[in-house]
Amino acid sequence: MKKPQPRSRILVPSAVSRAQILRGRFLLAAASVFLLVVGFTEHRDATPASLSAVLMTTGGCIGLVWCGIQMLRDWQQQILSDAAALRRHATKQARRERGANQKVAREVERQQIAARAEASIKVRDRERLEQVQQHKDEAKLRSRRASDLVQEARRIASIPESEMHLELKRIWELRGWRLVSRQPLPEIEGTLRAEELLMINGVGQREVLIILTDGNRAGVSEIEMAERQRIETETQNAYLLSREGFTPQAVRLVPRFPLTLVDPHLLAKWSLMPETKRVVNESEPK
Repeated sequence: MKKPQPRSRILVPSAVSRAQILRGRFLLAAASVFLLVVGFTEHRDATPASLSAVLMTTGGCIGLVWCGIQMLRDWQQQILSDAAALRRHATKQARRERGANQKVAREVERQQIAARAEASIKVRDRERLEQVQQHKDEAKLRSRRASDLVQEARRIASIPESEMHLELKRIWELRGWRLVSRQPLPEIEGTLRAEELLMINGVGQREVLIILTDGNRAGVSEIEMAERQRIETETQNAYLLSREGFTPQAVRLVPRFPLTLVDPHLLAKWSLMPETKRVVNESEPK
């Protein structure tokens, strides 16, 4: 089978240049004017109107009218084209301005975010420095308090036995108590020598202090003796002071009674911080 021959393509110009259009219309307008002039001249010279004069005059008029119509259309088209061009230009300008504004807005937002991040970093750094400084100050305060507490405990431990009741009287007075009586306790076999201080506060509550005067650790017998004295004096609480500390057996026994074991360290704490609550059995065996 024979292959179909391809059709020959007729090349038609897609558009005619504006210069060619104007040239054609100019030639048509010139020809129309020429025909109009010739027809009018012939029509004027001839007594009867000749057909050729009428045709030439009519053709020239028609040509001029057509050229005028085309010029009017061109003018309208130009107005529309200019308006469309202005709209396109305005649209492009608005798009460029919108893009520039968006770019500026993004830049401003980026700068704001960076500024907030920088401010947040500065705040965190400042807070961290303040916390570090606070921890240092607290550590210095704790160290100073611990040093003061050790020195105060050494001072109390070095007080002679004959003056210890004065120190206890001073410490209790810081907390609103006053000394009512002071008397030595009778020596009982198996217990250390001691003296008794009776204290009272502004609302009538009473407490008894037992001061061990021997340089030995207090044991179970001293705990039982302090409880007997509390019962005999009809006081609410009792305190047993021993400079040398307490045996483990005494520490295990004391929770059964309303009794507080006192050593120089606890007295130093009460002396430096009178508002500190007294805690039963705060002393530990040494």
